[in-house]
Amino acid sequence: MENIESSKMHYVTTVVPEVEAEYLSGAEELKLYIKANAIDVITLDNPQQMMRALVKFNVNEEGEVSDVIISKTSGDEKIDKLLLEAVSKMPRWKPATNADGTRVKQGFEFSLNTPNLGGC
Repeated sequence: MENIESSKMHYVTTVVPEVEAEYLSGAEELKLYIKANAIDVITLDNPQQMMRALVKFNVNEEGEVSDVIISKTSGDEKIDKLLLEAVSKMPRWKPATNADGTRVKQGFEFSLNTPNLGGC
């Protein structure tokens, strides 16, 4: 009799809501918030260092930012901590909704650039 090996598979699917979550003041204000609360606060010898960081977060059904994590580190603990704090303290968003109007949680991931390298 053959031995059958047991293994686990991790499967992830993403459902895109009918209406995506949005920063209440708009995309330009979101850029200004990140610039003022992260980019302008960080002093870097190497601006490329911040660009390596990826931040993941959710906007929940109430429009609150939650589950903020660094999915790819900048390589600098201080920068990562500052990015986590800035994103965690973001003002409320307009939550995502399904076609029937039900509010749903939506995930986001973004990287940050410095202004002289193309903005946020």
